[in-house]
Amino acid sequence: MRVSSESAGDRRIRAEVLVRLANDNTLRAADIHVTVDKGVVKLTGMIDDLRKRIAASDAALRVPGVTAVVDEFTQPDHQGADQ
Repeated sequence: MRVSSESAGDRRIRAEVLVRLANDNTLRAADIHVTVDKGVVKLTGMIDDLRKRIAASDAALRVPGVTAVVDEFTQPDHQGADQ
């Protein structure tokens, strides 16, 4: 049996962040992974646009109980696209 270290408050925050991301038409919420630890939201995934990164972080920051947002998004590698 796996014991979750995520508190009830962190689970509520994560759920609310996911709802806000899903409701933002500029984002592909399925591409964004959300974890929460003691109110600190960590966003990971692949996003290729700075505006989308900011929108995702802003959406998380507006959730009550969030104390900080850590943006760990990566950008896709487009180097081979021109060849």
